[in-house]
Amino acid sequence: MCTCFKIDVTLILGLFRSLTLRTGATMLLSLFKDKNLALVGLRSLHLVLEELEYAASTSHAEWHFAEPVLKELLVVEIALLNAVTYADLSITKAILRCLRVLCILKRNPAIPLPEYCSEADYLKRYAQYEAMSTPGASVVGQAAFQKRIRKYTQSLSVASPARSAVFRLVFQRVLEQTENIKSKFSNANPQPSADMSRSYFQEWRNGVLYVSCAIRQNVDLESDGYLANVEDIFPKSIPLNTASALAIIKKFLHDIFSFLEVDDVIVRETAREALASELNLRALPILLETLDE
Repeated sequence: MCTCFKIDVTLILGLFRSLTLRTGATMLLSLFKDKNLALVGLRSLHLVLEELEYAASTSHAEWHFAEPVLKELLVVEIALLNAVTYADLSITKAILRCLRVLCILKRNPAIPLPEYCSEADYLKRYAQYEAMSTPGASVVGQAAFQKRIRKYTQSLSVASPARSAVFRLVFQRVLEQTENIKSKFSNANPQPSADMSRSYFQEWRNGVLYVSCAIRQNVDLESDGYLANVEDIFPKSIPLNTASALAIIKKFLHDIFSFLEVDDVIVRETAREALASELNLRALPILLETLDE
């Protein structure tokens, strides 16, 4: 009777934690539309992750992660990485603190190795994420944090389903913002950047630079797959399959290249930095092919 009761309690706790993780991740995904809702989700994620990390570190020999919890940790990872381009330094720091706890948790021996990557790739990935989430005292300001994030994004060479999903989310948002900015300069009397909020342009800039360094690294154009258990919370994501991914990326690069000629300093300098400094070297053939067309 006692054993059965323990099994039931473990199952109930696992289901509760998995539900809390999924709810918090879904709320965090609304960050770029509803900041207050996302902050509630971020706080709940931090609490649950710290609880799980403490339990795993103090008694990992007896600690067993329920299957639903393991699946939701991937969803949480995607939600956190998607949010790091937000144009608010206090929120960026909170997200990185939460990501650091997740990394410590995922590297715990109690966590089984997922099927979609090797042990070496798995350990490198979370070691890099943890380093990215632990900036030194000299790293201050939004620009410095974003540059550090891109540095570690570029250092990861193996594409994974989680990183592909993050790329899709960020890329979709950047494409929408790019279209809005293009419309500003396609009118007979283009409006200055002041018509849009400063945070809007900062988020667009962060996203453009992130996408530039992640192209051809976070998405495998020839063979890119995604885990089924994360697809249901991204119903509006762009399906980056082999046929459409290349066309979408070419259009993005063409639009960014066209911004080199606009009068707006913010837009022009973002385009210059994206193509001259941040563009992944593996994406250069795509850019050259785009310019030739």
